[in-house]
Amino acid sequence: MVLATAMFTYGQEFKNLVFSPGKPAPGDVIKFEYSTTGTLLGGVKDIEAVAYVYDGEMRAQEITLVPAGDKWNGKIQTNDSTKVVFVVFKKDKLVDNNKEKGYSLLMYQNGEPVKGAYAAKATVSSGFGSFLMQL
Repeated sequence: MVLATAMFTYGQEFKNLVFSPGKPAPGDVIKFEYSTTGTLLGGVKDIEAVAYVYDGEMRAQEITLVPAGDKWNGKIQTNDSTKVVFVVFKKDKLVDNNKEKGYSLLMYQNGEPVKGAYAAKATVSSGFGSFLMQL
């Protein structure tokens, strides 16, 4: 269990992307701050973001990014059955996919990942979702 927790924690922390809340519940609005520094999108203007909200089905959600200095802020709306959220940042053919690891956030209930969250993340990351997110 300790190893799984360590792997999960590592997967949720990103150098250039911060989610708030860090342990969202299904139905929460998730805010984030993204920095292009050190990514393929470093110095690029007018980037785009898409959230893929997975609740048994993949639902794409365009995100309005608001510039804040050298960072970008955005919001993702989840629903009451969301298990995991994936975010992709891009500009034309340039895609920041976190060095082919993707950006994802599991949903929580009572401090624990919701039932099926790990399986949903693995299923999406290894299937059609990896194509969508260019992993």
